[in-house]
Amino acid sequence: MATDPQQPSDPSTPVLRVAPWWDPTLALHGHDPLGDYAETYWTPVLGPAAIVTLRWANRMFVERSNGFEIRFADFARHVGLGSRRGRNSPAARCIDRLQYFGLATVRSRLLVRTHVPDLPTHLRRRLPADLRDERSQDQR
Repeated sequence: MATDPQQPSDPSTPVLRVAPWWDPTLALHGHDPLGDYAETYWTPVLGPAAIVTLRWANRMFVERSNGFEIRFADFARHVGLGSRRGRNSPAARCIDRLQYFGLATVRSRLLVRTHVPDLPTHLRRRLPADLRDERSQDQR
């Protein structure tokens, strides 16, 4: 969880600077966050708010390939997380969740992955039984 008051997930940060986090290995072997794999396999793990945020940022990168700046409150509204403020606001928790699962990181700005990995084996138990048992999961 972000604890530095200047971390992007802190709602007191007036402007959120967001940039693509490109990884050459994931670019070759990962999945497009806008595709079916991310929605099908990562949503049960991340939750709907985090997957919407991941996908929203990647749609923004299509037009703004070097990243973008947005007011924190506007970001929260764009992804449907309202305008509640505070460290435990839905928007702050959503960013923290993306960081926890390695799909975003905070440096001088919020970096969001442009590709997602296959769901790690230890996270597959969070999937519904029909997805967990599906043999062809990694080929999607």
